[in-house]
Amino acid sequence: MISTHYLRYQSHELFSLYRHNNKDILCIFIHGLGDSHLNYQFLLHENALNEYDILIPDLINHGKSSHTNTSDYKLIAKCLEAQIAPLLEHYQSIYFIPHSIAGIATTKLYQLLTESEQQKCRIFAVETSITQYGSFLTQNLHDALSTGISFSKWFDDFCQKIYTLGMNDHYLRAYFCGL
Repeated sequence: MISTHYLRYQSHELFSLYRHNNKDILCIFIHGLGDSHLNYQFLLHENALNEYDILIPDLINHGKSSHTNTSDYKLIAKCLEAQIAPLLEHYQSIYFIPHSIAGIATTKLYQLLTESEQQKCRIFAVETSITQYGSFLTQNLHDALSTGISFSKWFDDFCQKIYTLGMNDHYLRAYFCGL
């Protein structure tokens, strides 16, 4: 059964598509910067995924979700958490499949989960970036977190690097604006 859902978090309206077939595993496909649920809605009818329930949210500032004047990853993660919270207890396993920059929001979301919720979850980041910086993002984040640097510190430093490099590169300027 496929349904559309609107959920309010604070003053934001959040949209998602949900295919619920009473399976034990939930796959959550999270679009990248500038995309929406439309990129993944075909997966709701993909026979190879019949063994999974599927959630396809629109992140805040994308698709049918509310649009704001901010692109705060903490807010994006909190909104995403609100979208999945009602479903967490109903699944044995949850697979997050973020595309490109959505890996940052998914990583932040994972940090918001309780330890028992984290035990259920796996993240499979899909990076097919339109720039040469896509895989750099994941590698840089992984390296920083493995040394004990907090996500917030890493993200602030990363934004500063992109901002500085963007002074001479119009692609990076657009990328920074998305952060």
